[in-house]
Amino acid sequence: MDEKKQISVTIVNKNYPPNPGITGESANELASWLIARGCKVKTIHTDGLYAGGSSATNSAGESITLKSIYNGKNKFIRLVASFIESYRLIKKARDSGEGLRIIMTDPPFLIFWSSLLLKNNTWAYWSMDLYPEAFVSGNLVTKKNILYKQFKRITRNNPPTYLIALGERQLNFLQAEYKSGIKSSTVLPCGINTSDFSIVMTKPDWKKDDGKIYIGYCGNLGEAHSAMFVFNVISFLDPEKFTMILSVYGSKAQQVLSIAQNKPGIIIVPRVERYQLPLIDVHMVTLLPRWDNICVPSKAVSAVCEGGTILFCGSKDNDNWYYLQNAGWFIEDSDTIEIAVKKWLSDISTDEILIKKKEAKKIAINLHQIKKEAFIQIESFAS
Repeated sequence: MDEKKQISVTIVNKNYPPNPGITGESANELASWLIARGCKVKTIHTDGLYAGGSSATNSAGESITLKSIYNGKNKFIRLVASFIESYRLIKKARDSGEGLRIIMTDPPFLIFWSSLLLKNNTWAYWSMDLYPEAFVSGNLVTKKNILYKQFKRITRNNPPTYLIALGERQLNFLQAEYKSGIKSSTVLPCGINTSDFSIVMTKPDWKKDDGKIYIGYCGNLGEAHSAMFVFNVISFLDPEKFTMILSVYGSKAQQVLSIAQNKPGIIIVPRVERYQLPLIDVHMVTLLPRWDNICVPSKAVSAVCEGGTILFCGSKDNDNWYYLQNAGWFIEDSDTIEIAVKKWLSDISTDEILIKKKEAKKIAINLHQIKKEAFIQIESFAS
């Protein structure tokens, strides 16, 4: 009897452990699971660094690392470097990859080059962020831009065979964009993790047993996020009732940090580890409505999976709210942010937070089941 053919998968992304970054962590987790199931996994990535992400972990699978071209902050140079890096990564995936190529979306032109170079291969689009749509949401181009139109035309005419989306809303958006050619799809939210609390944990200096409500903004505060929301929380924060933990990076971070400096009730820290997330009662999450479906902040998912709650500022059309609403409160991103934030800070109680935390545990169980089923579906499609 013939032996069962080994399943091969190649995952392509900008970052990968031991370098930190949530997308690399997600790729590594899938790779580890597939390898444990007897699959052969290659990862093709650069040695580029990401400002966020948890502490580095061991990498799984055969690793092919390309030299990153640029890790600075100049937007134009980053764009050109991303275009070149994306080409090099996809060419390497075509020439050296095996089996199902799973293409993520960092650098931003990976899907563009996949549409051109992987026509003769079976490949999957793992949509962490959506490009070129993010260029429009970030006000870099308009939908009338000739390069944007060309990008869209090429990707639509050469679709992936498989979609891995971060949620039902994003999946529906992508299916409407491609219309045809995609054979199958899977929903796999990013950020589904739970720390091992059997390990003895020492509380950080910022956490006190003072009976206060701890709220926090931990993560990226960039073009997709509302700095105004964070400004208002800082402005109306009552230090007798709350302690706010700030650990931010991104294009709008410095604006917020400059206002928060030396303000009573606010503690600025360089990072908050994942296992420390449960020490924060309410996690602030924000996504500007024009970024709906383009991004789905993973930190919201991680916070709820660790037993926390969220205060979400944005629109209700995002997958964050779709999946996590029972563990959170909603503030519409509108002209009434100031009034809504002030009211929430005044009304919120520890009893209400405890009720939402119980809901968070239920949501976490459901999310872990979704992830398990997604991994099985991906393995099945790769076989």
